[in-house]
Amino acid sequence: MEAWGVWSSQRDSSLSFRTEFPMGTHIHVLIRLHRAPTTDPNPTLKIETGGTTKSIKITNHPTFYKILVEVGKNGSVTLNMRAKGKFYQPDEREIYVGLSGIAFFKAEDSEGEKSILNQIIIN
Repeated sequence: MEAWGVWSSQRDSSLSFRTEFPMGTHIHVLIRLHRAPTTDPNPTLKIETGGTTKSIKITNHPTFYKILVEVGKNGSVTLNMRAKGKFYQPDEREIYVGLSGIAFFKAEDSEGEKSILNQIIIN
């Protein structure tokens, strides 16, 4: 763990958390990611959420990405991720993708989205 967040130590990683929403609810997850140093001009991250797959080009600066997810049993959400590309290892650790923030809101809740975005921008 770093002062700013955490690195994935393998190409394949997963993030799981619980929400207050019932199973089947669609939510948007905002996830703040950045990549480890790389010489690859187009490193990507494939994110699978149990029915939906999204590929994103990950940048070398922290960036929020918005992903539509269906909530699972007991309010659970899992994001399975795979980093693709050539990543430079700056020290003895293997690092790929950095996570430094996460937020979520009900998909059809525009006021919730505005509130989250205001907190991210203003705070």
